[in-house]
Amino acid sequence: MTPRTKDHRSAILQSQLTMVAISFLIGGCVTVTDSTETKIDPIAAAETRIELGLAYIQRGQFSRAKQDLEKALEFAPNYYRSQLSMAHYYEVVGEYKMAESRYRAALKVAPNNGHVYHNYGTYLCKQGEYEKANQYFLDAVTRPNYYQIAESYENAGLCALKNKQFKNAQRYFEKSLEHEPLRPNATIQLSAWKSETVTINSQGSG
Repeated sequence: MTPRTKDHRSAILQSQLTMVAISFLIGGCVTVTDSTETKIDPIAAAETRIELGLAYIQRGQFSRAKQDLEKALEFAPNYYRSQLSMAHYYEVVGEYKMAESRYRAALKVAPNNGHVYHNYGTYLCKQGEYEKANQYFLDAVTRPNYYQIAESYENAGLCALKNKQFKNAQRYFEKSLEHEPLRPNATIQLSAWKSETVTINSQGSG
């Protein structure tokens, strides 16, 4: 495999790493009590700002995104999605120290949330901290009320491939398919790995 092919494959693996729990959610911000008094729901208000901020990130309007995501933090600083969304913003704009700080803040406010572990693992893998990243993926799958288990194992497999830990990658892809047998990416990666292994073995025996 040429260096150029390796670089191309690495770029593909990088793009295949997925994040969870930063999807758009829509909710109302204000509840009305029996009296005429209105009360702001901080989580709902934060979600509305998160939705707007992530939409602006997709459009490349980063200044406006930051304004909304900072508002989300003001509404709900102890809400894990406020912290994760801000971490995602800093990652996108290349402020990696700030991103790291926000991921750690998310862990602090939600130490048993599998989404936080998964997303932090995804970030670490992109930064080349493969061993540490895979530990966070494996921590994610053990957390209560976390159901994206196949996705976390798949990311662990992709990260192991980037780290040239091929046996581990195979094991993680197999675990991913145990939880979601029709998951296409894990199926493709596992098939490619097995095909490459057969080719190498046949060349060696020839």
